[in-house]
Amino acid sequence: MDAYETIFVIKSGLTDDEATKIVEKVRELIPRSEGEVLALENWGRRKLAYEVRKEKKGTYAIVHYKGGGVTVGAVERFLRLDEAVLKYITVKIGADQIGKTAQIIEEKFSYRAREGAGRESGGREGARLPSAAAS
Repeated sequence: MDAYETIFVIKSGLTDDEATKIVEKVRELIPRSEGEVLALENWGRRKLAYEVRKEKKGTYAIVHYKGGGVTVGAVERFLRLDEAVLKYITVKIGADQIGKTAQIIEEKFSYRAREGAGRESGGREGARLPSAAAS
């Protein structure tokens, strides 16, 4: 069995209990489709990067699980058919990444901090053209 990570976003208009029910349905669906839940986290309500179906916020959840094509298909089918789910993505992960979900939340990178780091060293690294004086 391969390991997979599915991240999905639920409409923000739902109550916390309704969002939790959707997450629990995913947790129950995986073992029924010959899979095994390894980690499941509800990341809570966050601002979306862009508007999706007129929603500006959503409740994020992530699940790591082992399974085959049947398991992935069942999870994605459920998420696709549930009107409360705005977006979802499933990726295959390595054994070293299983259960490492909280690390993503703890690492807060700022766009300006990354942009400023490039400026300190004189701009884009490795993109220097040979100068005319060197010819």
